[in-house]
Amino acid sequence: DLWIKGIRFGIDAATVRRAIAMGETARIEVARWLEPTSGKDASLEEQTEALHRDNSPRILANGRIDLRQFKNRFPQIARNVRLIKKVPRVLGKPGRQITGELVEPSLPADFDLTALSGPGTRVERTKEAEYIVSDHDGFLNLDSKSNQVSVTDKIVSREGISLRTTGDLSLAGDEYEEHGEVQEQRVVEGKHMTFHSDVFGTIVSAGGRIRILSNIAGGKASSHCGEIVVSGRVSRARLEAPDGDVSVREAEGSLLIGGKVTVERAVRCRIIADTVEVRMAEGCLIAGRTVHVGSTRSWHETETRISVLVPDYASIDRRLAELRAQLAKLDRIIATKNQEIEVYKTQPEVASYLALEARIRQGAVSLTPAQEENWNRAVAQLAPVARRLTALTTEVGKLWEDREMRSREIDDVDRERAAVGAATACTIDSVAGETMVRAIRYQADTPLLAEAQVENIKTGMKEFSSTGERLFSGDKGRFSWRHADGEASAE
Repeated sequence: DLWIKGIRFGIDAATVRRAIAMGETARIEVARWLEPTSGKDASLEEQTEALHRDNSPRILANGRIDLRQFKNRFPQIARNVRLIKKVPRVLGKPGRQITGELVEPSLPADFDLTALSGPGTRVERTKEAEYIVSDHDGFLNLDSKSNQVSVTDKIVSREGISLRTTGDLSLAGDEYEEHGEVQEQRVVEGKHMTFHSDVFGTIVSAGGRIRILSNIAGGKASSHCGEIVVSGRVSRARLEAPDGDVSVREAEGSLLIGGKVTVERAVRCRIIADTVEVRMAEGCLIAGRTVHVGSTRSWHETETRISVLVPDYASIDRRLAELRAQLAKLDRIIATKNQEIEVYKTQPEVASYLALEARIRQGAVSLTPAQEENWNRAVAQLAPVARRLTALTTEVGKLWEDREMRSREIDDVDRERAAVGAATACTIDSVAGETMVRAIRYQADTPLLAEAQVENIKTGMKEFSSTGERLFSGDKGRFSWRHADGEASAE
């Protein structure tokens, strides 16, 4: 009867038999359909602990804990390390309606592992599973936007630098790229670093480049043997690259120190550099050996003051005098020893002995037994003189070597003296506001941007009105001055 009514599946035979045996009419459930069994979506399974950052406080070498730094903020990955395993989806089992028709389960979600494999990784397929594997040594990068896993040569961060996200950073890699802000009082130490957002903290580079594509305000950036480039605005900040370049679009109320400092517009700034290039300076204090300013203006009541750093040759001249005195002393010693050599050589028996010794040593003369006996007596008699002559000749040779070395040192110092003076100049293309230019001295034998030298220059800039030689004062026109061969000339 059930079959005739179209029931093909799920008949509860025991219930039907009991109902037939009862012989009564009643409404009962005699068949149930089979629910389909759900499957499992494909998933990912981590294969290494290196995928996780360690945000616990960093333990210093002395055993103390530094709460400002995390232990391992940017994990490093070696080559050929399995990072992630794909767990395949599991299909569900179909069910059946009571009419016998199949009821298919919903299809579990799947994904292509290749889409998750970013630069520096590859997909490795084995009989057991699929894996994302690191393709080279580098730093792990998990991009939440693209959902890609990458291993890159540089560290890329998008969270910013703060006490909450990263703490202070001391980076092991050569390249670092930060897309978030660097909060005030935070310190980032590394080599080549690029910052896409504003910087309010301190950036310290170990001889690399620092690029700030936005602004730096109230912070500090230093790279002693590299370069600093700020594409945005520098405000109340300090930039230092004593042996490198500092390049800024616009700066206000800041201190800029560098081998070469280039600024488009500077307002109320202090600039100290070997070479200074400023397109427009307003109310600034500038000190440099070679200074070129496009236009100078005052800022409200504050004039622009330029200190041209003129080398003080006193120490170099003392060094030259010492070297020349040493050279003269060597010449006297050499002359004395040459005179002693000539005294020996003018003695007839010594001259004959030396000539015969040279011929015998060369094999040009063969002696008879009688001559050899006479020669041995001569050797016994004149050998001390010959040894003295040999010693004198050796001494003179060494003295000549010392003399040549001193002479080269004198030439080097002379060239250094001339080069230092030749590069000293100041040019202002247009004076459009109160501007003063003075020449102040610095020790030529000390690096211009050595710490002690910079402090002396700062003092001279503060005491501008009472120090140095005034070269220019006015509020219009142009100015050009060059220091040549230790003498000053102005136009």
